Amino acid sequence: MQPDTRFPVVLHGTVRASQAKVGDPVEFRTIEPVLIGNGVVVPENAELKGTVVFVRTDHRTTPSSWVRIRVQQLRWKTGQAALNAVVDGVHYVRSSYFDSYHRGPRSTFLEGIHIVPHLFRDASTDFFSDSKPVVLHDGIILEMRQVVLNDSEDQEPLSASSLVGRQ
Repeated sequence: MQPDTRFPVVLHGTVRASQAKVGDPVEFRTIEPVLIGNGVVVPENAELKGTVVFVRTDHRTTPSSWVRIRVQQLRWKTGQAALNAVVDGVHYVRSSYFDSYHRGPRSTFLEGIHIVPHLFRDASTDFFSDSKPVVLHDGIILEMRQVVLNDSEDQEPLSASSLVGRQ
């Protein structure tokens, strides 16, 4: 996949910091076709496979609720590709969903939850908050970004701000 390819994905399944464990699978799906180079187009509904690589739920620490996810594989019916992708931001979030247990609408906004991409050789994304537990609801549409580093760049961690001058 080309460096800095951006594409919207939908989260399949809910990720809760209070229940997540390191190693838990996380699945996203593309919501539109994505050109990944050399004329190869990944179709809509292709799977992106990720893993929870860090979790914290401790009210005595800062941030108190934290989940880190690494996305490294893209699969579709006729192929697959390695990824080094981060969540670049929220593409679209439904304002609420109906919760029959609480008998009414519940907010799905990520208000108060910070999204921080880490542009390492093994890229990852942190979701953290002090004001509320981190919950990523099924159906949230996020913007993914493919991160590609050359050999000279993968010696040290990069942040989004350190790449601004390189574009």
